Amino acid sequence: MLILVSTACLKKIDEADQLDYNIYDREYTGDQWYVIDNAEQVTNELGQIRARLLVIIPDENVPGLEPSAIRVVVNAVGFNDTVVDFLKDPLLGYARSIDLPYEDGPFNYCINLAIYDDSNDDGINAFDDCVTISE
Repeated sequence: MLILVSTACLKKIDEADQLDYNIYDREYTGDQWYVIDNAEQVTNELGQIRARLLVIIPDENVPGLEPSAIRVVVNAVGFNDTVVDFLKDPLLGYARSIDLPYEDGPFNYCINLAIYDDSNDDGINAFDDCVTISE
């Protein structure tokens, strides 16, 4: 019985050591948890020219108990701390297109994404990333 209890405690300690690699943990110390998979100029449903960035949260960056959506705070030109949902796509995983105002010619588009913490109504584990779209 003592062996069973002690091995269970060791398992919990091992899991506690991994907490700072969970994107939902305020003490997260891992790498950037999302990637910009594609960026292109598009014309949206309203006829507006936009820079569309396809952002993916790779499965290896998602905790074991996968939610149906991951809420993210987006900050960029045209997005001022906007909370959006990254829904689980059967092919891409957690993915979302983000449309930013388009600038003519080659232009560097930057976004800042943070995991939304609804209990504190703020974003955690923010990272900046940029991509260039050229015509």
